[in-house]
Amino acid sequence: MSDGRALLELLEAEEGRRDPYPLYQRLRERPPVYDERHQAVLVLRYEDCVRALSGRGFGRPDEAWVKRRIPTWQRHPAVRCLMQTMQFGDLAGHPRRRGVVSRFFTRRQIASHVASVSATVDALVDDLVAEIERHGAADVQSMLSYRLPSISIARLLGLPEEEVASFQPHSLALAKLLEPRLPEQRLAEADDSFRTLRTYVERVIEARRRHPGEDLASHLVHVHDTDPTTLSRDELVSMFASIFVAGTMNTSNFIGNGLAALLTSPDSVARLRADPGLMGTAMSEMLRHDAPMQVTRRVTVADVELGGTKLPAGTELAVVLGSANRDPAVHTAPDSFLIGRSGPPPLSFGGGAYFCLGAAMAQQESALIFSKLVSRLPGLRLAGPPVHNLGSVLRGYLRLPVTADLGSAPDAGRRTGAGRRMS
Repeated sequence: MSDGRALLELLEAEEGRRDPYPLYQRLRERPPVYDERHQAVLVLRYEDCVRALSGRGFGRPDEAWVKRRIPTWQRHPAVRCLMQTMQFGDLAGHPRRRGVVSRFFTRRQIASHVASVSATVDALVDDLVAEIERHGAADVQSMLSYRLPSISIARLLGLPEEEVASFQPHSLALAKLLEPRLPEQRLAEADDSFRTLRTYVERVIEARRRHPGEDLASHLVHVHDTDPTTLSRDELVSMFASIFVAGTMNTSNFIGNGLAALLTSPDSVARLRADPGLMGTAMSEMLRHDAPMQVTRRVTVADVELGGTKLPAGTELAVVLGSANRDPAVHTAPDSFLIGRSGPPPLSFGGGAYFCLGAAMAQQESALIFSKLVSRLPGLRLAGPPVHNLGSVLRGYLRLPVTADLGSAPDAGRRTGAGRRMS
């Protein structure tokens, strides 16, 4: 067995999925290798990933790509939905779909939205403090990381928070379509979840037609009704599904991964408490150190050379963002968590024309949470081993228990909204 093959098998094993970074390092030292699990050539070096994300000769997964991977894809409504999102599909369709959403996500809109959730963050931290007071520890994932994105997306779409939160299992089932292994059971679960989500979205669409508002849901419905060639009916439903999944799963993983990394460095917590102005670079370091989206997909649309290897047109690529972020060619001491780090930006939100539209909002909302946790909870630390989701593409935690020294907290008795509904 070749060394490359052995490394790929280790990467697929449970321990490799829990901590892939040492294996990424060894794979970066080799020419690009083909991974049967991803059915793609792995792109692992920072410079190569930047080229694949934004350079000429590289396109996104299209119908030919999904047909090779799932020959029966047309029979799966969840997969058909996936191929009509901004992350997939033909090159011509991307700017049209992206433009529909980008017209809503203005800087003013993002700033107003983030300001509106500030009090919600206080209330969520209140709930976390109360849980620690009662039980000595609390799970950040269930109490913060999952709840804030659900509340945020609900407000953007103008929907009840509890309805959006109830779709978390369905968002997770759809998100698993991005993982490399897609057995029939996983496809069936995704189809069932999509049907449930589609039924709900159809009701939302009809409600917005009768009573439009200033929210994102009303904007999307208006664009479709005004000109279906800009956003077809199927694309409209897929846009809702994409916002539900990307807006909740990626942000929740970002919060959990970032906090877990921060808590491995007590000195960093102390520095942030002493100098809140470091939060911007700290956020960038959290994204670099443990990216919530580890892998994204590209296909060569022309003959290219990457990492010293010639790749013909039609080569499928798995662009490993998590590996690029730890490349020693661009980052000194890449495995260390350093909140004052300088250097090129992490690739965790993609790059080029396909850079994540919700990145700014996710970072600003997450910064609110990290700032509140650091300032209000002295001695914030892990209260037990985290439970990882073992995802190869969407990387995060299922549980992240924490505790704190509440007796010394400056506002330990503060309550702004603990236990109340925050929709």
